[in-house]
Parts: sequence; structure tokens; C-alpha cells
Amino acid sequence: MVIFPFFDWDEINFAEISREMIVSNNFLQPQVGFAPFYEKPPLFNWLQVICMKLFGISEFSARLPNVICGVLSVGMIYFFGLKNNNRRFALLWVLSFLGGFLSLIFFKSGIIDPWFNLFIYGGILLFIEGYFKSKREEKYAIHIIFSGIFIGLAVLTKGPVAIILSAVPILLFFFMNRSVLDYPFKLFALWASVFIAVASSWFIYETYSHGFTYLHEFLKYQVRLFSIEDAEHGGFPGYHFIVILIGCFPASILCLKQFKTKLKPDFNSDDIFISINSILLIVVLTIFSIVQTKIIHYSSLAYFPLSYLAANFFSGTLLLNKVQKSLLVGIGLFYALALFALAYFSDLKNGVILHTKNINIIEQFSQRIELSSMEKWVTILIAVCFMIAIFHFVYSTALKSIIAVFAAMILIVELFYFVHLPKLERYSQGGIIDFCKGSASDDAFYHTFRMKSYAIYYYTNYQLNDSMASNRTWLIENNNLNKDCYFVAPKKAKPEIDSVFTHYKLVYDERGVVVYKKSKNPL
Repeated sequence: MVIFPFFDWDEINFAEISREMIVSNNFLQPQVGFAPFYEKPPLFNWLQVICMKLFGISEFSARLPNVICGVLSVGMIYFFGLKNNNRRFALLWVLSFLGGFLSLIFFKSGIIDPWFNLFIYGGILLFIEGYFKSKREEKYAIHIIFSGIFIGLAVLTKGPVAIILSAVPILLFFFMNRSVLDYPFKLFALWASVFIAVASSWFIYETYSHGFTYLHEFLKYQVRLFSIEDAEHGGFPGYHFIVILIGCFPASILCLKQFKTKLKPDFNSDDIFISINSILLIVVLTIFSIVQTKIIHYSSLAYFPLSYLAANFFSGTLLLNKVQKSLLVGIGLFYALALFALAYFSDLKNGVILHTKNINIIEQFSQRIELSSMEKWVTILIAVCFMIAIFHFVYSTALKSIIAVFAAMILIVELFYFVHLPKLERYSQGGIIDFCKGSASDDAFYHTFRMKSYAIYYYTNYQLNDSMASNRTWLIENNNLNKDCYFVAPKKAKPEIDSVFTHYKLVYDERGVVVYKKSKNPL
């Protein structure tokens, strides 16, 4: 895991919540800018706080929980693959899971979803295992109890969407196979009692201590996510199908012929796993196609069932139909062209500068951030080898060929993460982060205008301020501030700022970012 500034909006958001827990010594109420944050429960932040307490407040500490989660996730799928099939299948499942761009890179991030997905998927599989153990009159209670604990922890990680994503696949599994399975009402009752005890624990404490404000605002936010586009994160209904198809390549192509939701009367453990994974994948893609807010990692729970179905491809004849072959070549070319674009990015960006009038893009792309000759040629070499592996598999359908494709995808992810992503981060938000780091010693007010970024808190080491500190109008109009005040904005908003911020002075103007300052009242 290489250490570079946060790239994703949510990474900074969660890291800042965890930092403020430590600064304020308030570990039970999520805050951003020391104002209540109603969007997520605090479990993931507690994991980050533990790492920050051990290793200091840093990007490393904020991302470390997901590295640990990656190890646990791989261990879990290997365990279930070995238990229900064999060692070969378990290893191929691990390869299918790690051999996707999104599934591997998310474990190097600081976002919530990896832990949320681990709890959901583990909870579903444990419940199914517990049910079939009960039918064989074996000890099953421990499976159902831990299933309830896992789903309860998922709620404490991200909220009530965990109930939908776990309950709907399980209920559909029993409904679609009602001819060969009965409804396990006794197991549901045990599961529900454990789940409710775990999931409600923090909510009960918060409501008892501070009233219904958090619960009310939290539920309002969940409804808003489902019904309208939030924070300008919209998209078309098939958004997540495209994300999964490209982001989980090549597993997304190999799984296409493996769907099977119904069990035969003489079903075995393979049939059970194929059925529940097929149902889960369909449910995830359907739900997040309905949800109006479209963010790339919302459908990341699909990585588990998709990789299982892809691994199941290896149990058959390894034959591809024309659609699968076309998709393998087409998406493979997309990745190869993307690598070539990264290798020659310094040349391509000059063309963008010449053909755009967006002042922010012009200034951001004007930075001299170059690849070394070795980085450039390694990128090109991996792109060429990747395409050779794909064409070899398409025309030979040999096991070693598809393993080579997965191995090449892992190399692509590592190359992107260690070489290209830190450089892209400099283009995307290098200006604002450099300013914030340079101001980290200032005890001041910070706010944004015509943009939203949590970098102004995290990278300035923002401290507890006046309760009015989050009120932008108060900061603009008040001329008796007891601290300096900075407003950070995109450069394209400069004309508007000049007309509104009459008592502020421009102090920073670099790489598409402008910062205006109002000095504190000396009295």
C-alpha cells in the first residue's frame, strides 16, 4: 500500500470523521467540521480510529482497515470454496475475485464498502449453511447467530440498506426453491433476535443520549439516496451493469453462462452456492439500478457472487460463445488503450488544453507531472502482454491462458495504484491539498464556495471552532471574527467571489484553486 493523499471524496470524508473523533474525544457521534454527520453509523470509523491510535493520523492508518478486510475477504472465500468444493476451485475463486480492477483496488482505499460487503456476504452464506445443517440435524445455531451478528455489524457500518441486501436474496432463495425447501421460521426467529440486538445497539444509545435527531436525519438521508440524485451523483439505469462489466473484467464475462437460480430435486452443495450467488448478484444490480444516486462502489457487493460464478466457469468445458469472445476482446482493448493513454498522458493533456476553455482544467493540466522512461515503457509492455493473453485465451480456451489474463489484470491494478494514481491525484486535487497542508499550523475557520471538499478539514488539522463555523453566511458577513477565515473555491468561480467576498483578500491562486482570506479582528 503506497501512501499518497486521498483520491476519493469518501476517503477524506471518513478519515476526517475518525480524526475528529480523536480530537474531540467523542467516539460515539460522527462529525465533520465538528458538526453532526447524519449519513453513516460509526463502526467503520472506530476501525480507523484504532489504526490512527496505533500508527498516527495518516492516509496509511485510514486505509489500513481495508487492507485487513481484503485479507479476511480472501480468507473467507477460500474457506467456503474449499469447504464446499475443493482446493483448486477455492484458488480459482480467489484469483477471479482479486483479478478484477475494482475489487482489488477497493481494498487499497479508505471507503466503507469493503467491510460492509464482507459482513453482508459472510452473513448470507452463514445463514444458508446453518439452514442445511439444521436439515441434516447437525449443530446449526452458531451459524445463524454469527449470521445475525454479521448483518447487524453491516447495519452499524452503512445503515438499513444492509437489511435489504441480505434479507431479499435469502427470502428469494427460499421462495424460488419452495418446491424442494421449506421456510425455516425457527431459524429466522433466532437470526432476527441476534440481528436486532446487534444492529440496534448504537442507535438505541444515541437516541437515549441525544434524542431522535440523529435517527430522524439519518432516515431522511436514506430516503433521499433512494429517491433522488444525491451530491450530483446521477446516472442512467444500466450504470451499474456497465461498471460491473468493465470493472470486474474478465470475471464479468466468464460468469455470463453460469446463472442458475433454481435447485433441482437432487441438488448438491455446488447447486446451492450457484443458486444463492446468482440471486444475490441479480438483487444487487436490480436494487442499485433503481436507486437514483449512482456511485461506482454502491454495487461492489456484486464482486463476491460474480467472482464465484466466474470460478464455476472453470468447472465446465471452458468454451466461450461469440458474445463472450467479443466482449473479452472489446473490453480488453479498452484496458489496453487506457494504459496507452496513461503512458502518453503528458502528450494527450496538451491537446486537451488547446481544445478547452475551462480554466480549471487548463490550470490543472498545465502542471508538469511526468512519467519516467521506465514507468512509461513498463505501462506499454503490460498493455501489450495483456492483449496477447486475451487473444490467446479467446482462440485456445486453455486454463493457463485465462489465468494469465487474471494475472495481467492484477499487474495492471498494481501499476495503476503505485505509479499512475498518485500522479492523477495531483491533477485532480493537488492545488487544494497543497494549500491545506501549508495552512495546517493556522488555527482558523475554513469553508468552501461553489465546491465541496473535506480536505479543508483533514489537511489543515482543523480544530473545534465556534458553533457558527459551518455557517457560510455568518463567515462572509461577520467582520468581527476572532480567527482568520479562508474560503476555498474553483477558479471558475472567481468573478462571483470578487463580487460577494468584499472583505476578503485573494491569497492563493494555483492549479485551478483560489483561496480568499479575511483576517481576524485584532480587537
